[in-house]
Amino acid sequence: MCGSVGMFLGCTALSACPLAELLRRDGGEVDYRSPFDRWDERASVRRAPRRLVEAEEGPYFPSELMAVADHPLVRALSPQDFRTVQLRHLHRYLRFTIELETKYVNPVALALASHGYGLDLPARMKLDAMRVYTDEAYHALVATDLLMQSEERSGVPERRRPPGFAVAFAELVAQAPPGRTALLELVFVGVSETLITGTLSQLPRAREAPSGLRDAVRDHASDEARHHRYFSAVLAEVWSALSAEDRVEVGALVPTLIDIFLRPDLDPVAADLVEAGLTEDQAALVVAETMGDERVAGQRARVAESAVRAFEAAGALADTAVRHAFEDAGLPAA
Repeated sequence: MCGSVGMFLGCTALSACPLAELLRRDGGEVDYRSPFDRWDERASVRRAPRRLVEAEEGPYFPSELMAVADHPLVRALSPQDFRTVQLRHLHRYLRFTIELETKYVNPVALALASHGYGLDLPARMKLDAMRVYTDEAYHALVATDLLMQSEERSGVPERRRPPGFAVAFAELVAQAPPGRTALLELVFVGVSETLITGTLSQLPRAREAPSGLRDAVRDHASDEARHHRYFSAVLAEVWSALSAEDRVEVGALVPTLIDIFLRPDLDPVAADLVEAGLTEDQAALVVAETMGDERVAGQRARVAESAVRAFEAAGALADTAVRHAFEDAGLPAA
């Protein structure tokens, strides 16, 4: 789901219209094995305590997970100025989570739970969509709580701006035919929920991670493992229902959707560095040398592997044109 590789609406609330005009099924019961059998015991919303930003703790965000942290110009910052960079990174990470869960994932989960986008989903699969909805609302709550706590602790309000992924997806939707909007939203969320980025696994083990953030991300990761399996099953249902023409047209867009999530949002990072004391030219140099295309291209491909596997298992790469689109984007199938 959310990650730090491309961390960072211009879009309004997502539409949740049925896809009956796009999706066709041959009928028959879906062979669905729920990943939520022990949800009542294991979901973080059921068992986790409130996560806190402790006043006596040091860094707001672990420097080892910040691409700019090792650059000489950043290392030369004073401890207080470097803490500003960490604080801003935390704010953007939490805002990414809040925006993704509330404005993208949950409208799709609610639609799956109600009309199922015109798919003939079994009742259990629709019930599990409500569990996803509940999980993601809780993740957004925790992120909002941590964000407000960090503002209070630091005395520095969030410098709020639309996350980059949201702006890029809004631009893509604006160029698509109106009848494609709901399908693109569904597939976009499928991408977000099948990406497994390093943040969810690495941050809980990071040396400098504050305990409240570390525990919150560990909770999140536990839930997202179930969501990955769920949306992999959803994508399989979507692809089996699409016409051959739609499979090619939408499938060829999946690498772009993956790139939207993993493309670094450089402008706010540069703004963070300027706020911390670098000149605009210095900030631009740091960003180019630590987060430029050459530096992150290989990392993006590795992060995208789980999503590529999910779409391949769903049948999306069975068409030669779609497979070539993935390969051209540096996302070859396994």
